[in-house]
Amino acid sequence: MPTIDGKKIKGKFGFDMIPRDDFREVLDNMRRVMCASVYIEKRVLGNDALNFTEFTDTVQEDIILEVKSKRGESIKDTVYDFLAKLNGGRAFIQKIRVKGLLPNNNESIIDSSFIVKKEYVDAQQNEDTGEINTTYLFSQLLELSNGFQ
Repeated sequence: MPTIDGKKIKGKFGFDMIPRDDFREVLDNMRRVMCASVYIEKRVLGNDALNFTEFTDTVQEDIILEVKSKRGESIKDTVYDFLAKLNGGRAFIQKIRVKGLLPNNNESIIDSSFIVKKEYVDAQQNEDTGEINTTYLFSQLLELSNGFQ
């Protein structure tokens, strides 16, 4: 716990990845989905659908397909389709990583292989002195922590 000693705050900040229960629940709560990375088995390169190459021995196990939304739009429905294919087991999809905005405008990243919620806070810096506005920083941290009680 940080303590105040004179004018300095002694202590440290840390962060952890917080496991989430349900990928779909977090996805449902996103206001907008901007980007999805779909990890696909390498054998899709040589199958009848793509037929790019049969030489995949030197290719890493997963191929990453990145799908981005148009400016200001959401690809949430597209991600639901990917998720259905992943859960159906008929596709070559191994996992899905999604980047989106929550209702509080915080950016969040979720991953179907290890459901985590990763959020960011803004630091306001005084342009003249270079000092960080800790009151604002702590208020954002407090707001984030209230969501995990």
